Amino acid sequence: MNVFITFYNIDSDRNLFISSGFFFVRHLFEGIDLFFSQTATQEDIKTSICDINEKIDRIYCTINYSFEAKLMQDIVDDRWVVGGPEAIEIIREGTSVLLSKGTVIGESFEEYHGLSPSTTFTYYFKDLVAEINPRVVSYPCSIGSGCYWNKCSFCSFHKYSDSRGYYVKSNVTEIINNLLPLAVPSQVHTCISSCSPQVLEQILAATVKDGIILSEFIRADQSILDLIHNSRQMSFKNHLALLGIETLSQALSDRLNKGASVANYIRLVESILSRGGYVALYVMTWLPFITEESAQESMRNLKKIEKIAKKYPRERFSIINSGEVLWPTETIAKKMGSGLPTYKSFKHLYGVKIGSGSKIEEYNRKINQSLLNSSIPLKGDPITLTYGS
Repeated sequence: MNVFITFYNIDSDRNLFISSGFFFVRHLFEGIDLFFSQTATQEDIKTSICDINEKIDRIYCTINYSFEAKLMQDIVDDRWVVGGPEAIEIIREGTSVLLSKGTVIGESFEEYHGLSPSTTFTYYFKDLVAEINPRVVSYPCSIGSGCYWNKCSFCSFHKYSDSRGYYVKSNVTEIINNLLPLAVPSQVHTCISSCSPQVLEQILAATVKDGIILSEFIRADQSILDLIHNSRQMSFKNHLALLGIETLSQALSDRLNKGASVANYIRLVESILSRGGYVALYVMTWLPFITEESAQESMRNLKKIEKIAKKYPRERFSIINSGEVLWPTETIAKKMGSGLPTYKSFKHLYGVKIGSGSKIEEYNRKINQSLLNSSIPLKGDPITLTYGS
């Protein structure tokens, strides 16, 4: 008997978020599904497993966050096989007690079992959705992994990704065509860190059914803009484009090694909105190398974006505050901080301390105030006007 454990979260607005699970492989194995809220206790999990009256051979579990690993560390035994994004972090860090109790894997479920990659999406969570009856359900439909650019100075993915690096499933168009609406609206994340022009073309060739909003990360490379411009029939209806602009200043963007111009990101915003799509523009705050000139440039570009956004329904565009920028190593943090003190944040990430009352704090605060004053909806972490301790 196999047991499959998937975590979920339901927020105060009754949005249901289902974490990484067994969406492409659940149809391949017999077994029992257990779903646990992220507020569950160790005793809840232990009791549910003990209540199964059959002999359990394997307990498969996917985890996204470190608190999920801590939640299960006292109940894992040699029957457990733990995978998912946090499992990769555990392998990289090499310090988790899970490594000595169960089996922690960094490869896919199919690779672990020696199977060919599956492109069949399985709605094994339909009963959970019916039971909770949320306002909206969000779940991943992972068409691949990684980023074809993979050079941003703040990104740690390339520091620990395996030989696959950037990969995409076959039959992307068919996978998306086969996604089904549920009883409540669905927000479906394709999970790939950035869609190449070839992958984006496959995504947009699919028909996203009403009742589903498909989200995908897109870079503002010239090749992406050319693809959209030269294929005017392409519609972004039922698509949410996630654009990691990170900063509204070209000078700051170059320091982050984004490899795509801020001007192109602004063009991409309008291209997608004009084709019926939704856009979420991700920005970082509290950059330690900001200048007065880059702050002024950021505020000018925010005005340009605001002018574009006003032409379309308010609900179709938002800015997401990603929070303070963090760095994958202390060496990079020191380099980016230009002499400012650094600190260990969490896991392997490092931050740079910005002095209270400093010019750097002042310039960052001006940008944050402009974001708060704009007519664009702000989501993500709350925008703050003073640098935290």
